[in-house]
Amino acid sequence: MTMSAADTSSRGSGLRCAAHVANLRGDLIAWLGDAWAPLRPFEEGGFEEWRAGWTALATATTGDTQDLLRVLRSVEDAGEAILREHDALFVTRASFYAAPFESVYIGASKDQDGWSLNRLRGFPFKQVKVEYARAGFLPPKELLPDHLTTELRYLAALCVAEADAFTRNELGRARQLRERERDFLSQHLLCWLPTLCERLEDSDERCFFPKACRVMLTYLEQERDYVSEPT
Repeated sequence: MTMSAADTSSRGSGLRCAAHVANLRGDLIAWLGDAWAPLRPFEEGGFEEWRAGWTALATATTGDTQDLLRVLRSVEDAGEAILREHDALFVTRASFYAAPFESVYIGASKDQDGWSLNRLRGFPFKQVKVEYARAGFLPPKELLPDHLTTELRYLAALCVAEADAFTRNELGRARQLRERERDFLSQHLLCWLPTLCERLEDSDERCFFPKACRVMLTYLEQERDYVSEPT
């Protein structure tokens, strides 16, 4: 069947819209990944910009995000308390170190004696290395492959590749990339982030990051549902 000019125009408009959405998703996920990097967040971009990003994410995420929004509204010290919380949880390796690596949290458990975590560079570390190699993704040298920031940057790269496929009218490739996004979310990020969230809630640093982790988890669940829809 021959497509009319109107049908062709509508199809082209739909592809441009899909590409635009995929790029926006990629930008947001990459930004989200930077929030969990060992480097101190928002020192270069400024706290207000960072607060605006989290506020936008919380507002767009279904579920209870009011705790996070209350924290963001209450900060009056240019984010210095959040920077101290970040360092205590993810940098200093003091009494409570959250170590946001998939290998540490896959299969982790908690009992009356506390948390039983796994070692670094476990099986998930090897799994994601293989996936990155197959996809041609180069993880940052300063981070392990199964660090939360690295996994989010990989997911963002898949979104950017999806946008490129839509731009080139390569619907089959776009669908394959969405399947990879869905599988990576289901088989990696969404398998261990609930445990990280639970452990963060046990820390003495309860100002921002435990709430942010819950909001991020809800958002990524929405991402999985979105890319599972037929294109």
